[in-house]
Amino acid sequence: GVQTCALPISAASAARLERVLAASRAFLAVAGLVAIYIDPAQPARLQTLTYSLLVAYACYSIGAWLLVIRLGRLSRLHTFALQGIDILWASVFTLVSAGAVSPFFLFFVFALLSASYRWGFRGTLGTTLVAVLIYVAEAGLALIGPWKSSVFETLDVDGTVTILRVAYLSIAGVLLGYLAEQQKVTSAESVAVASLAKGAALGFGLEAPVTAVARTLLALEGVEGVAIVVRETDGLQAVLFEARTGMSADDRIARAPLSAEDEKRWLGAGPAHGWHIWRSEPSQRQPTCYYSQEGAWRLQRGDAGEGAVPPGDWRGVTAVD
Repeated sequence: GVQTCALPISAASAARLERVLAASRAFLAVAGLVAIYIDPAQPARLQTLTYSLLVAYACYSIGAWLLVIRLGRLSRLHTFALQGIDILWASVFTLVSAGAVSPFFLFFVFALLSASYRWGFRGTLGTTLVAVLIYVAEAGLALIGPWKSSVFETLDVDGTVTILRVAYLSIAGVLLGYLAEQQKVTSAESVAVASLAKGAALGFGLEAPVTAVARTLLALEGVEGVAIVVRETDGLQAVLFEARTGMSADDRIARAPLSAEDEKRWLGAGPAHGWHIWRSEPSQRQPTCYYSQEGAWRLQRGDAGEGAVPPGDWRGVTAVD
């Protein structure tokens, strides 16, 4: 499967990304105007309307660029609106120019690029699905729709070209989403490593690095709390560290020593040196256990013993010896 990233990007990174996308949109609009100026034979139909729409799109693109620069930081609603408007413009341009074989087909590709950098794999897949459905609908209208002999009479729609472009859109969407997601995962890992290194440098003992790990995990989407059990190699008593969402930068992580029985339940559930147990609901009595096996790269699946299940309303527990 595709590894997805749940760590949110910083506000500064998101603002910088939107400025780059806005500038790219403006450049695309100007490039479209230059292209039809150099080759006035394209588009072959509804030329006046297409030219007027291109001018309107250029004005919109410049206005969006100035707005992004002025606001600095866009809300989630703003990004959804910009994404939807980009798809709408691409649909309008292909519809009024040459339908499914329109040279403005690349406007759909820009929408996929925007989605990949904003949301990663899942958002790009959703955008790709919408773009493909719109593109196929336009091709269908031109080939078999009720306006075939009127509005689309002058179009020479090639079914082969349409199929190839649909395939291109689909492949481009998957690849762009995958590559963007991998970039986000790599960036998130770098931030996490830097955070851990910074935390470890703040002081001696376990509390500083464990607190850094806990804060990094709490930044993940959907995480409400983190429990970390540490037992040092000198055989001292294991310690349970707990943190919840909402802890401020000045709050210290809660810590408590574990009894021998609780230590076994936390650290002894797996049959190997590294393992992960998971349950779909906190009330699930028999969670699934995945563990590493020496000499094998794939995780093995098994069942955690009922007496070795850690206490508390947790969903996942990972341990490394």
